[in-house]
Amino acid sequence: MKLQLTTLLIFSVLASAASAEDKVVLLLKGGSSRITISGTIVDYTGRSIQIRPRAGMAVKTYPTSQVLEVHTSQSTAHSRGLDLLADYRTREAVLNFEKAIALEPRTWVRRELLALLIQCETRLQDYAGAGSHFRLLAKSDANSNDFKLIPLFWAREILKEEARKAATGWILTDSDIDQLIGASWLLFNSKYSEMASNTLKELSTSTDERVRLLAKAQLWRLQLRGRDISRFELQRWESRIERMPEELRGGPYYLLGAGHLLRQEHERAAAALLWTALVYDFDHQLAARACLKAAETMKQLGQKDEAKNLFREVAIRFRDTSYAQDASQAIASGG
Repeated sequence: MKLQLTTLLIFSVLASAASAEDKVVLLLKGGSSRITISGTIVDYTGRSIQIRPRAGMAVKTYPTSQVLEVHTSQSTAHSRGLDLLADYRTREAVLNFEKAIALEPRTWVRRELLALLIQCETRLQDYAGAGSHFRLLAKSDANSNDFKLIPLFWAREILKEEARKAATGWILTDSDIDQLIGASWLLFNSKYSEMASNTLKELSTSTDERVRLLAKAQLWRLQLRGRDISRFELQRWESRIERMPEELRGGPYYLLGAGHLLRQEHERAAAALLWTALVYDFDHQLAARACLKAAETMKQLGQKDEAKNLFREVAIRFRDTSYAQDASQAIASGG
């Protein structure tokens, strides 16, 4: 399974501070050659990158789809935060990213830092923080390439009071994105379930394609709760997922896997769950859960070696989640 990417983004630490030249590697139209442009990046959004080659020169604009690499300077806190995140020291990474945002003068780099904060907060299950920062990111760039980080619920989650209060406010705003997050979190809340369901139905006709597709998929959770789902319905889900932009597929694939598990279709369930665990793993907690479920499913199928490999994947790659302990116990008991 390989995710087909149209853009590869690389942030590099350059020797100097803000005065260092940025470098952008672009794939020219036709895809046969590439060029590197040096200068100062003025802005970088989900649609385009703007770079001024030299002071006094006109700003040049290129589609984001042509961007292969971006090399720019980072603050010490930014760089340190990345190192800490890679080392699974997520809480320390948050502190560094927050410090970096406070010091960073470039709007487009602050958006990159917001995306990193959202990743950290989702890992820590700080959904109130992740939701708040995602709203800021979406307001700054409506076409953000990091829309895949939107913190929706695809499985049962414990909704803390701070997140519940935030969700009850967001669901009442005029923003489709705010409403989507709020409705997702409140869908199984006894007091707000009906409001959340109705909101998702309204959002399923949103003019924002990403919101529309995700709202429709969120409603599948209600069908799963009924525990009576047909093979035909799951085939419809799979067809819809395959037509979605790839960055939106992680949560829907998890629901597809859950649907197959309800029908005890273990091979189909494992295949769907592995898309979430190994390919569309933008939500760290959901990917860990999906990987553990896939491992357990493989074990039920008698595919012991495959199960052991997946249990190890959870224990190592997702060692900062509660699922790692379950995986380690499974390994200790013979997988």
